[in-house]
Amino acid sequence: MRSKLLDKTTAELLGKIALQEKLIGELLSRLDEQDQRMAEMERRLSRAVSPSQLVSEGRAAKLLGLSTQTLARWRKGSRPPIPVVAREGVIRYRIADIEMFIHEGARGGKSALRTA
Repeated sequence: MRSKLLDKTTAELLGKIALQEKLIGELLSRLDEQDQRMAEMERRLSRAVSPSQLVSEGRAAKLLGLSTQTLARWRKGSRPPIPVVAREGVIRYRIADIEMFIHEGARGGKSALRTA
C-alpha cells in the first residue's frame, strides 16, 4: 500500500534519482579501475633506467597493456600515436614516448587506449 504522502509523480522522480545514483556509482567504480590500471602502467614504466631507453615492441605492448598487433596496426596508420624507431627491420619504442602517450590519456587528451 502506497503512502498518501507521496503522489505518483514524486514516486517516479524518486525512482529516477535512485537509478541515477546507481549509474553514478558504477561510473565511479569504472574510474577507480582506470586509475588502478594507470598506476600499474606508471609503476611498470618507473622501472626504466632512462626515458631515452629503447624497448622492444613486445615490451612496449606489455607496458601499455596492449597486443603487439595493436601496436603494428597503429604503426601502419598515417599518424601513429606513439613514435617508432625502426632500423633494419627492428622496431623499438622510447620509454619517454610511451610515458607521454600514457600521460596524455590521463589528462583527457585523445588517447588510442580509449578507443582500442
